[in-house]
Amino acid sequence: MQLQKFITLLSKHELNSGQIENIKKITEISDRFHKEAGISDLDHLHSEINEKTLILESGHQPNFLPHPGTWKKPFLLNFFGNRLNESGKNSMSFFGFADYNISTARILSQNRIPALTKTGSEKIGFKISEKDKWKSFEIIGKPSEQEFEKEIEKIKTRYRNHLQMVKISSPEFESNLREIEEIMWESYKKAKNLADINAFIFSKVCNDLLRLDITFFRYSDLQKEKIFISEWKKIISNLKLYNKIHNWLVKEKNIKGIHLVEENSLPFWYHCTCGGKVPLYVPSNVCTGKCISCNKDYEFSTDDIEKNFPDMCATAISRNLVFSEGLGTALFISGSGGGLRYGQISNEISREINFNLPKTLAWQSRDYYLGISHLAAINELIRILETDTESIADKEQLDLKIKNKKEDLLKKIKESENDKKSLQKYKGQLTNLNTQLGIVKGVFSFTPSFIDQFLSLGNEKILNSWNKALENIEIKKHQDFYIIQKDIIQDNNAQEIYQNLKG
Repeated sequence: MQLQKFITLLSKHELNSGQIENIKKITEISDRFHKEAGISDLDHLHSEINEKTLILESGHQPNFLPHPGTWKKPFLLNFFGNRLNESGKNSMSFFGFADYNISTARILSQNRIPALTKTGSEKIGFKISEKDKWKSFEIIGKPSEQEFEKEIEKIKTRYRNHLQMVKISSPEFESNLREIEEIMWESYKKAKNLADINAFIFSKVCNDLLRLDITFFRYSDLQKEKIFISEWKKIISNLKLYNKIHNWLVKEKNIKGIHLVEENSLPFWYHCTCGGKVPLYVPSNVCTGKCISCNKDYEFSTDDIEKNFPDMCATAISRNLVFSEGLGTALFISGSGGGLRYGQISNEISREINFNLPKTLAWQSRDYYLGISHLAAINELIRILETDTESIADKEQLDLKIKNKKEDLLKKIKESENDKKSLQKYKGQLTNLNTQLGIVKGVFSFTPSFIDQFLSLGNEKILNSWNKALENIEIKKHQDFYIIQKDIIQDNNAQEIYQNLKG
């Protein structure tokens, strides 16, 4: 499907009065978030909203400097928002931070950058203590100023060392570093918790550096204002059907990573006073549950849902239903992994209980670029194999170079059986070769934090390449979802080098 045809499909949505009211309330909440984050461009928060306004929506956990796929969500919101506006339509793009998610996921507080270590990567970020990992992310305190500075210095040192290895002086790197460091420190000083540090950094990079016209908000703020209460009540009134469809789809489609639920399981969490999460069950007209962090028991009537609403939150699947219906979403930008798995279930439930069903789009892609750390890894491989860049990009030549190098060392090891000093020398060189090959494979095999791409390339090159990738795109329909399958190739031979070296 061509882009313009997809734009036409989105244009058929209309909002009802309840959805318009929700959008206006969320816009006010977003206004407060933007001011807290220090985002100065607020003009888009005051756009006219009527039944013809097209709502584009996405969201994510407030991860610490997440991988490029997460940043592509607001990029796509902005991209399609611009295309709709160019077609004479009025649109608004919303991105929410699931700051009330449980803290077990390490990517909330940590991430990885390429490094010449045994794993080919280095962790960046902050540890969440064992006692806090079952608690909501929004209550995790921010690190000390010394800890925050230490992480920034670690990142700076790692990249500057890699630049020295490849003997490159890069004013662009220093400029990119200053921009992101300024945002990180400003976000740290304004934030009250770790979730807000991450959310502020993410939203400010989107606004200040990537120039994306997005309305950001926290999910927890919507709970406090009791937004979407009517959507919650409708789900609860259809609870048996909800859980029946959920379990049937998980089994029928063999959906990995999603568990079966009990018949009386409520698709919402209650937040314990300790900060932990309470899974809820409704055996009759009473909600009951036990905190997974401190084991405290809870019980309250289903008639008190509205009263307890500020201390509750939706699960991933119910979130999809609640937001889509409550916002009247025309386009939902999903992640290409877990988001689509959740979407299979939420879409089917939406049909059965007559909720709004937006078009769901995901961009399946990989960024192929030769960043500062990638060049350092290549430089080490060239040195140890005594070869050149052209051989690295040619699989047959690379394989032959590695084979010849190993055979040469094995031959020298055999010839040195009676020379202990030489034997140890060549054995050490063979071990070093295998170690270096493992390091290089690691560097090119994982998807690092977006900061690696930003420090290496800068915002302009990233934006240009992402926009170019979406020129003349073909949007494919796969069951309920629309998929863009388009990789981004930033540098010549980058894709070939990645494929060669990660193998």
